[in-house]
Amino acid sequence: MRSIQIIIFFLLFNYGFSQNKQIVGDTVFWYKYAKELEHKIELTDFEKSKNDFSFRFRSYGQVVEIIKDSTNISGSVTNYIYYRRKENSERKTLFKKEFLSVAQAQNIYDIIQNAEILNLPSDEEIKNWSQEFDGITYIFEYADKSTYSFKNYWAPKVQEVPEAHKVNKFVRNISDSLKLKERYGLFKESLPKRNGFYDSNGGVVAYHIYSTTYLGYSGATKLPLGFFASHFTSYLGKKKVNVGGLVQYNFDTNGFYHLKLRASKSVLFIKEEKLRDFVSYIYQNRKIDIKPINNHFKNHQFLYGLYFDNFGIGAGIEYLKQPHFNKTGLVFYASNYFQKPNISTTASSSIFNNQINYKIDFERNFNLGDQSPIDNISVSIGYEDFMNYKDVYFNIVTRF
Repeated sequence: MRSIQIIIFFLLFNYGFSQNKQIVGDTVFWYKYAKELEHKIELTDFEKSKNDFSFRFRSYGQVVEIIKDSTNISGSVTNYIYYRRKENSERKTLFKKEFLSVAQAQNIYDIIQNAEILNLPSDEEIKNWSQEFDGITYIFEYADKSTYSFKNYWAPKVQEVPEAHKVNKFVRNISDSLKLKERYGLFKESLPKRNGFYDSNGGVVAYHIYSTTYLGYSGATKLPLGFFASHFTSYLGKKKVNVGGLVQYNFDTNGFYHLKLRASKSVLFIKEEKLRDFVSYIYQNRKIDIKPINNHFKNHQFLYGLYFDNFGIGAGIEYLKQPHFNKTGLVFYASNYFQKPNISTTASSSIFNNQINYKIDFERNFNLGDQSPIDNISVSIGYEDFMNYKDVYFNIVTRF
């Protein structure tokens, strides 16, 4: 393996690796990674540097740069993170650069000079420096008008060699001086809150924002045409809201229709690991083929409930309006999700003086995997008895 690395190194060198500067240290794998990142987050190309002093420190998610010539000194901290829409999809690089004051840049320059790290060899050239797969790798780049060096250090905290102590002390001093941990925390808080995965290339997913949209076909045996759309999001901008909405419209060619709108919000007063509350409002407008009474109905439902892990219950009131009468009654709701067959069941019922309306739904989700352009298809079927008008509803929708 070592001989292969040497061969690759000299091939890269002969291809113009050094830009006429002396290469003092290198690891091909980390060099390739660093050059790709350099372009994505708009860093300076040190191999083309004409400054008296250029130094770069890289850790997972952060890059510190100090550049000095005979009259000026400047510095910056660039925070970056990778984003994927799906777990195995192509990742994008998001970054934000913060410029240091002259005093801060001078302080970091002094730390570099006093740390005695510029003359350290790369870790693979240090006797007894162990190499594994897990752990943080720090990268140091240095350039002046005639020299360029690229060095990496795997997990210095677990090493038992004098050089590792120097690296650890330097990392600690620069991190404390620039409050790098706090800076990165603020950067992550500013990220767009959207569905997907964020990570800083450290092998650990930072977090997953739950936000989903469903679009598709909705029909019924008596109202065969229609569409379905719903959306739920945990965030609006940076504010956590846990809100959702739904619109469903079924119709036929004879002027009959059924419109359903729903708005909901969860986590109002209760937020436990396996318990949360919710509130929802449902409006329905129907013109249905039902005789001998008038066939135009409007109803409003107000519901409050609790979700216990995969099970939910709720209760509220319903107001039913029809040209010849208005009714107020109670509405009840229950749902359950069966994880192994990936099936959800929902039942709701409205009770008036001498009338019981109800609907039962079954929904099955099919996950197609991250490689498919459509990662999920949901098929549902429901039976409803509304004012003795009976119909079977069915939806086929996909998640975006």
